[in-house]
Amino acid sequence: MDEGYYMALAKVRMDRAEELLIEAKDLLEKSSYKSANNRAFYAIEKSVKALLATEKVEVATHNGGLNSSIISLFLKEMEYLLLRITRKLSMQTKFVMHQIMMIFI
Repeated sequence: MDEGYYMALAKVRMDRAEELLIEAKDLLEKSSYKSANNRAFYAIEKSVKALLATEKVEVATHNGGLNSSIISLFLKEMEYLLLRITRKLSMQTKFVMHQIMMIFI
């Protein structure tokens, strides 16, 4: 699928997240705390899924897909950051950094 598809998907998800956040605020004002919490949770979930869509990642949320996608994205970014850092370090330090990375993978 092309980039336009994922950007449209991200926009739809962010629009829904905003709706859910408004609902959460309304419910909170009515002291409906459990329902407000539920709407806030789903607003966060939709926001994360929108972010993942910008990275061309689609996930199912009820089978652990969201968690694994977030972890994968985090590890990808962490690996990039560590690679940039290790270019400036000694070989011994690079070995230690590699060992640390292996813990997360």
